Amino acid sequence: MTVEQEVRRRGRPGSGQADSIQSLVKALAILECLANSAEPVGVTEVANQIGVPKATAHRLLATLHANDAVTYSADTQRYSLGPSIMRYGLMGVQRLSLHKLGRAHIERLHRSTGETAVLAIRQGDVKLFIDQVESDEEIRHKAKLGERLPLYHGGAGIAMLAFLRRDELEEYLVRGNFQRITPGTITDPEQLRREVEMVRKRRYAITRTERTTSIGSPVLDHRGTVVGAIGVFAPTFRVPPNRVTEYAELVRDSADKLSAEMGYSQYFHTIA
Repeated sequence: MTVEQEVRRRGRPGSGQADSIQSLVKALAILECLANSAEPVGVTEVANQIGVPKATAHRLLATLHANDAVTYSADTQRYSLGPSIMRYGLMGVQRLSLHKLGRAHIERLHRSTGETAVLAIRQGDVKLFIDQVESDEEIRHKAKLGERLPLYHGGAGIAMLAFLRRDELEEYLVRGNFQRITPGTITDPEQLRREVEMVRKRRYAITRTERTTSIGSPVLDHRGTVVGAIGVFAPTFRVPPNRVTEYAELVRDSADKLSAEMGYSQYFHTIA
């Protein structure tokens, strides 16, 4: 059932549904109407398509327009999908592409190291693990898929943090409120700033405690924007110091190859 059909099934406000919910359902129906149309659509056509009075359609379109969800042409007096909806759609496609393309790289990284290889994305100030290939060893570390953790925690998070734009990074550090999650968590903003500068230069981050070694490298898209990270989790006893750099370079190589597949070219982008 389409949103439009759902609107007609539920009827107009007053049927027991809150007005705000009815307005939301109708607004979604408008977006569906515009998305399904090859050409911009006028308010009368929108009203007819979703089964509401013209005045209601006009009011909802005005609200959507004020929030960049639709665009309006004064010349044609017609509406089409706006930049915010396009942006959200592209973000969704990008994440699907990252997940699909990243799988082969973490599988290869797992084979090269024998350890758990992970793929993470950035959501604001947190990282979210979306895929992993677990180590076959009896003693192993693994990520909790879907768990949200701060960017300043772990190799994958710090790798993403280091490749934010300079202004974004400074805003993040100023906001502060860094909590100790593990014995190795950096909670001092100045120390974290020094750490991310080093990560920028070598393109990988390492966090290491008595229990866990975590290595991560950023994944960049065609705009040079950090969208995720590839990493490795391992028990520290299985990763002696002489092997840390070896693993870090493997992680960086995997992330660089995935970045290239996402459209990134180091010849055309620098981190501002």
